[in-house]
Amino acid sequence: MVADRETGAANPVLVRIRFVEAAAPGELILMSFRDPEPRVAAVSALALEALTSPPDDRRSESLLVLKVPAGGPKDAPRRREAQAWFDAPETQDVPPIQLGVDGGLLKWRPGRAVLEVPADRMDALLPAVVDFAFYEHELHRLEEEVAADWPTVQADVPLMSRVGRAELAREAEVATQGTATALRRLRCARLEPGLITPPASLTEAGRTLGERLREEADTETRLETLDGHIEVYEYIYELACQRISDYRHFRREYVVEVVIAVILAIEVVIVAAEMYLTYME
Repeated sequence: MVADRETGAANPVLVRIRFVEAAAPGELILMSFRDPEPRVAAVSALALEALTSPPDDRRSESLLVLKVPAGGPKDAPRRREAQAWFDAPETQDVPPIQLGVDGGLLKWRPGRAVLEVPADRMDALLPAVVDFAFYEHELHRLEEEVAADWPTVQADVPLMSRVGRAELAREAEVATQGTATALRRLRCARLEPGLITPPASLTEAGRTLGERLREEADTETRLETLDGHIEVYEYIYELACQRISDYRHFRREYVVEVVIAVILAIEVVIVAAEMYLTYME
């Protein structure tokens, strides 16, 4: 962290944390995640001029953190600059989380955060913010996927009770939806521990901050709601797949029975013809 030459106070630092499979050259790995799939939090420093650049997608798999050391005599201008960046118009559709923490302040929105704490507390608290941001992003991503499928699922509800030849042609499509639902169930289950409890590897202050962030973001309730939605999907596609499978077996057996009936009819005709010929002789 660079010190201010006039005051001896540390200057703000802007960093980008990317949640990726492997860090790129020049990036440092802050922490790693196992669930719902292996990822690392790769950190790189950005110039403060990036504060005025067009923002990344607020829901991209990265987090911009402005670290503002608290306690210096020039804090007021820094706070104004940080607040202007944090309150950019493109972020206003997401309610912010603002918490007092360790003699400072944390402000968080998806994709960006301002951590204004004493310099000696920064390294202890930043991992808690990054950990929360990763799991909240994964939860939101799963919520959006499930919500996007509601129209498709609703259109497939009739398959639970009525299946015909047209529906049989959709067997592969319905099976794909069922598989996607099962995979989302797995992701939801793997996300749950990280959404409920901060990791033990954090400091005590970090775990406290992580718990407060989860409480403010209402992750537990959101997880329960998501679990309920996935359960509905599972029920619908389990019955739909079963109905389609039963209908396919019925048609197969029906065809076999028709073929057997035709063969028997032919045999009867042949036997009758032989008997007639014998009688004529």
